[in-house]
Amino acid sequence: MNIVYDTFFNHLLNGDIDFDTDTIKVALFQNTYNPLTTSESWADISGFEITPVDGYVAGGQDLGIVSVTDKKITVSNAVWTTTETITASYAVVYKDETSDGEKYLICCIDFADNRSITAGDFTIQFNTTGLLNFEVG
Repeated sequence: MNIVYDTFFNHLLNGDIDFDTDTIKVALFQNTYNPLTTSESWADISGFEITPVDGYVAGGQDLGIVSVTDKKITVSNAVWTTTETITASYAVVYKDETSDGEKYLICCIDFADNRSITAGDFTIQFNTTGLLNFEVG
């Protein structure tokens, strides 16, 4: 199940997360990770990140922000090219900072099972309708 972390909206409204100026990253996680909406920062979950291999570094990669509007955030696809095997069950989107406690979690994407690639591209194809969509109702 995909989740948005509970504290994301507080951090967004307080200005702690700014999609226009902050570095937003996406990282891959093992099947032993149990996504909890109550997790707040990278420090809470980093022990479940996949082991770095050729083409994948600890902390994942910068996520290209394509557009930010008042209703949605659109991002480019994430691609890791490897000569080894990458296996992951989740991807976590977070704000990057120097302190793990200030690397605020945004959302978690559940692949519903282990996904693997050997000697190729491990790609997360984000929905063109946006990473996050906001609806006021």
